[in-house]
Amino acid sequence: MRERKPRRRFRISHFFILAVVIYLGITFFKQQRLIKAFESEKIQKQEEVKKLNSEVADIEEKLKYTDSLEYIEKMAREELKMVMPDEIIYIDTNKIKDKSSKGIDN
Repeated sequence: MRERKPRRRFRISHFFILAVVIYLGITFFKQQRLIKAFESEKIQKQEEVKKLNSEVADIEEKLKYTDSLEYIEKMAREELKMVMPDEIIYIDTNKIKDKSSKGIDN
């Protein structure tokens, strides 16, 4: 009697398993790409938060400074041209002449 060779047949179950493996592989790579994109976005957002926190700290520091007597006095002198009661203001006319000769306006 003849020995029977095992036949290698392509069955529908093999095709189904192959399709599932391909689907899972594609899904895995898509998920990996999505995870990398989210991680990149997360790093970008963390840097943005860090920058905004620094900006908030600067603004809070500036706000504290604006409440100080020193800042109020400085603004009164520079912006409103106010002086203390016993102060005398001297104006250097040479500086004014230099500025006007150079074409610099006050």
